[in-house]
This record gives sequence, structure tokens and C-alpha cells, in this order.
Amino acid sequence: MILGTPGFIGSRLVEARLERGIPVRALAERVEISVPAIYGYEKGASSPRADVLRRLCDALDVPERYFLMPVEEQPGSAVFYRAQRSTSVAACNAAEAKLSWLHRLGTVVGQFVDLPSMSLPDFAIPRDPLALSDGEVERFAVETRRYWGLGQGPISNMVALLEKHGVLLARAQVDADALDGLSQFFPDHAVGLLAANKESGPRSRFDVAHELGHLVLHRGVEQSRLNKPSEWRAFENQAHRFAAALLFPPEAFRHEVKSFTLDGFFELKMRWKVSVRMMMMQAQRLGFLSDDAMTRLHINYARRGYKRSEPLDEQLPPEQPRLIRRAIELWVAERGFEEVCAHLPFANRDIVTLTGVPRGVLTGESAQVLRLVPASTAAENAPGPQDTPPGGGTVTPLRRL
Repeated sequence: MILGTPGFIGSRLVEARLERGIPVRALAERVEISVPAIYGYEKGASSPRADVLRRLCDALDVPERYFLMPVEEQPGSAVFYRAQRSTSVAACNAAEAKLSWLHRLGTVVGQFVDLPSMSLPDFAIPRDPLALSDGEVERFAVETRRYWGLGQGPISNMVALLEKHGVLLARAQVDADALDGLSQFFPDHAVGLLAANKESGPRSRFDVAHELGHLVLHRGVEQSRLNKPSEWRAFENQAHRFAAALLFPPEAFRHEVKSFTLDGFFELKMRWKVSVRMMMMQAQRLGFLSDDAMTRLHINYARRGYKRSEPLDEQLPPEQPRLIRRAIELWVAERGFEEVCAHLPFANRDIVTLTGVPRGVLTGESAQVLRLVPASTAAENAPGPQDTPPGGGTVTPLRRL
């Protein structure tokens, strides 16, 4: 007589508990079992009876099929956090669990809807990426532009660009103001999680470009190296430099910036959709600003109150991921919400949080239908905010499998 649950995956229990922020003892109390029993389930030494499984599902708000999902055959890379070192372990664990859920959701949806194949450049990066010079990091950013045929002009939509090339992105609430984003490379689809509480579009675009830098430069780095503050900081600095060179290539920067002042940078902010602070840092890296000139500029920047938000930020809202949302909407339109929900591995509220899909799509209730505009390479690279028409957005073509 089988008392446990065949196929129960203990690591899924760990993941759900961390995402919900529930300590082992608190979960044991809610489910009315012992702490050693929880540890036994998580380590795979035992599995819960059917009635205990139901109580675990209720306590963690996950469907039973969640615990039966197979573990990924090919593990992902190290997880890179765009965060301050002061970010709590609990906040990082919860965010990392969300990132894992995003990858799993993409895997499930990709079995029914044809998602874009991942096409990240695969450069000859040294075994130790920290051996790269600053110039080489910038060159790889420029080569990434060339690989994707972006030219030297502004990138219209960073999120749409990465989704077009098979990177799965989500914008979700994270329980830490200092956590801007995180990413992880998988052989099928790289994934990135962006903080939903960031209201500056230019700074959010930098976060996306920063995570792309990790995916391009650091996919072979061991997680243990990121636990060393000096190495973590060095990897972050490389991703900063990559992001700046990708968003505003050095050649274009030298050609377009006419005045290395705050006002001079603001003249280019709407065209390039980057922050004045990023342009300040780029100017110093490229040798246009001395240390003294940079100090004076920083003082002026802070005096004007720009550290928290810059002028024109309100005209450049954060770009929103749409790939998984549209894939689910297409799937529901063809198969109905009941069939789709029977395959989705998470509770509806988590699908809504990760994808932005209207809750009504998953319950059969009426939901707003958005007008979708076909994507084009020209639209991705055209300058100015007018390249996304009102009510529409850049779209990566999808089709049912």
C-alpha cells in the first residue's frame, strides 16, 4: 500500500516555500505536521500522503501538479542579481524562485505555442571573464548589436528585443527596494526578472541591458564566485560597461554628444532613452570627463534632486514583457481556458503576476483585448518615442504547435 505521493519532487516544495517566504516551522504548523516531516519531503527521503499534499497545496497556494513537475534536465547557469549586497537572503531566495518559475512556465507554454528560439551571441569569452579588458567588454556589446543587425542607432524597445531573440522576461514585485533584476542562462531559454516597482523607463532599460551583459559574458561563471564581494562587484562592473556600450555605442556617443553638461545630456535623453546619469558615467569611461569634472557634475546632479528621478522619466515608462502573455492568450483562444489551466503549473495569481495576462483570460471572464502590431526590424531601431502606436506594441510573431 502506497502511503506517499509517487513522483513528488522535494525541491519543488523548497522552491514554493522560499517564494512564499514561509519558514519550515511556520509551514509545519499550517499543515499540522512535524518539522522533520517537512525536511524529509524537501530532501526526497519521503513524500506526503494525499491528505497532507492537499494541505501543502492550500498552505502554499499551488496546484498538486506543481509538485509533480520534473526537474530541468539541463540546469541553468549561476543566478546574477542586480542588487545591493544589503538585499536580504529571503528576498533573494524569493526572487530566485520566481525566476525558476518563469523558466518552467516558458517550458510548459512552449509545448503548445511556438516561442521564438533563443539566439544569443556565443562569443569566445575567456574561461575567466574578468580577464577581459574594459575595451573588450565594450567591443562585445557592439558585436552583440552587429549580431542582431541593430546598427549604431537607438534601440527602441529593449524588452521586445530580448523577447524576439528568445529571452523570457517578467516584471514582478520583489520584496526588496535594492533588487533591480536578476537573470539566469538556460540552454533552451534564458530568463530575466525585472523589479516592477521601478518607475523610470531609462533606468529599467539599463537593467535589461545589464542582465543581457551577464547572459552574454558570464554564462559560464560558477555561482560560488558570486559569493565573493570583490568578484561579484567586478562582474557587476563589467555588466554596467556592457549595458552602457549596448544602449549608447561609444562611436555614436563620440559623434552625438556635443556638450558634456547636464543640459547637454538631457538633449539626447529622449532620442536614446537612457538616463543622464548613464551618459555621465559613459562620458567619464570614454575620457571626456576628468575626475574633478565628474565630481562637479555629480554635485550639480544631486543638487537638482535627480538621484531619485530625472526630468522626462514620466515620458518614458518602463517597457513591459509581452511574449508569454500573448502566448497564453493565443493558447486560450484556441483551446479554452479550462484546458490551458489544466496544464499550467502554478496558481492563476502567479501566472497573472509573472506574465501580466488579465485574470479573466484564465477564468473565462471577459477581458480587455489589446491591439497588437506586427514587429519589424526597422521599428525596433527607429529613434524617438513615436515608434509604438497608441494602444499597440511591438510584437514577436507566434503560432500554435
